[in-house]
Amino acid sequence: MKNKTQTNSFTNKLKSNFCKQFGACQIVFISLFFLNNTFSFAQINGGGLNSLTLCSNSTVMAWGYNNNGQLGIGDTNRQLSPVEVHGPLNVGFLTGVTALASGGDALAGVSHSLALKNDGTVWAWGWNHYGQLGTGDTNARNVPVQVSNLTNVTSIAGGGFHSYVLKSDGTVWAWGRNYHGELGIGDTISSKIPVQVHGPGNVGFLTNIIAIATGGWGHSFALKSDGTVWSWGQNYFGQLGVGDTTDRYSPTQVSITGITAISAGGGHSLALKNDGTVWAWGYNSLDQLGDSTSIDRHAPVQVHGPGSVAFLTGIIQISGGAAHNLALKNDGTVWAWGFNQFGQLGDGNSVNGIEPVPVSLLTSVYSVSAGGGHSMALKHDGTVWTWGYNTYGELGDGTTVEHSTPIQVNGLCAINGINELHNQQMNLDISPNPSSGVFNLQMSQFENLKMNNIEIYDVYGKKIYQSSDSQILKSTIDLSNEPKGMYFIRAISEDKIIGIGKLIVE
Repeated sequence: MKNKTQTNSFTNKLKSNFCKQFGACQIVFISLFFLNNTFSFAQINGGGLNSLTLCSNSTVMAWGYNNNGQLGIGDTNRQLSPVEVHGPLNVGFLTGVTALASGGDALAGVSHSLALKNDGTVWAWGWNHYGQLGTGDTNARNVPVQVSNLTNVTSIAGGGFHSYVLKSDGTVWAWGRNYHGELGIGDTISSKIPVQVHGPGNVGFLTNIIAIATGGWGHSFALKSDGTVWSWGQNYFGQLGVGDTTDRYSPTQVSITGITAISAGGGHSLALKNDGTVWAWGYNSLDQLGDSTSIDRHAPVQVHGPGSVAFLTGIIQISGGAAHNLALKNDGTVWAWGFNQFGQLGDGNSVNGIEPVPVSLLTSVYSVSAGGGHSMALKHDGTVWTWGYNTYGELGDGTTVEHSTPIQVNGLCAINGINELHNQQMNLDISPNPSSGVFNLQMSQFENLKMNNIEIYDVYGKKIYQSSDSQILKSTIDLSNEPKGMYFIRAISEDKIIGIGKLIVE
């Protein structure tokens, strides 16, 4: 834990390192969502100076800074412990939520929040100076309001002063500030309502998209179904990954392929390849690229491994924060690198991580989220753990004391771990996992539970396996002819998902 002098240096330290020649800075966590909300790691979300969690009953809890109403509780009072997000018009509570996202400027303490509901609509609250709530005006909201003219949405992402959604037809829509072309519409005209992202060269529209991410410094990404990555917006530090520092007003292809997930930080970017390796590019003065240097990169470089290990491998999820990153390995451990003055790497000290270090005391982790100066992890048992900066209560432990190792958040609703909770749960026992392709699957049978089938999807959402009734409770699944990488398995009973999991083919 650090003293008050160190805590107060948050703004000064980040400004001195990030702003360089800028007149203003935007330091923000940007959400990552895998492919579609069915398999989204959206249960926890670390905003710039606040945090959000998705409860198993599809409501939302929030805590931390609230000066813009970003907690969605009908006022602007800071909360040091979790509170439930209110419903529209401040009536009841927000329900039916399937995914969460945050955006904003951690230095200025302004942010907004987004929620995707199970009917495909999007709801927003918080700061709205540039129209980032998508309501057609610039009025801040302290309870959720519906984003205008949006349906059939499957993923959401919040940028510094803008917002993004991915629709079920593979198109991308954006709104908010557009000073650097971050909306991807071929110009720098901001919009207070959703507009469709244009295609490469400003021709037509961007299509066949399966994942989106957007960064604090106005850079945005889309992952196509063929594993290619496309970027646009601000590029001062090469965070677009296109080999130069020129802004782009419409999507341009990044020189990397075989990608399964993307994430964007303050001034840097991350990508996860189908072989479990992580690649990074952009701003690096605070060691956020993890390549054992502090040199900015205008094109992707591979993130190094810890100690004598050449490169980081076996990764299944990535999350980019303001100036630090988190990666979840297939063994349930968490690795972190980058800026660490407030203990946000979770390794018990405040020394920057020029290469990945293991987060202390964390195992059996299901999902991670990197915030402005803090970090979050969701374990398989549904518990949430936080560490790092805490001046505004973003760790949710009822105090403003920083922690350089994870602490458990108490007072939370039930939060989904690896199983989606409906009326009954199915315990999925998968071994070995990871494997070379052959998995033994065994499931517990509940009374009066009628099983339909088991389905397996690749990271692009393509169904590659479906069981017959005789195979359901105990079977061997052979994916040895499939490419190495991550796959998703789900158990279905009477058209309800009662269990989900991940398979890793090495």
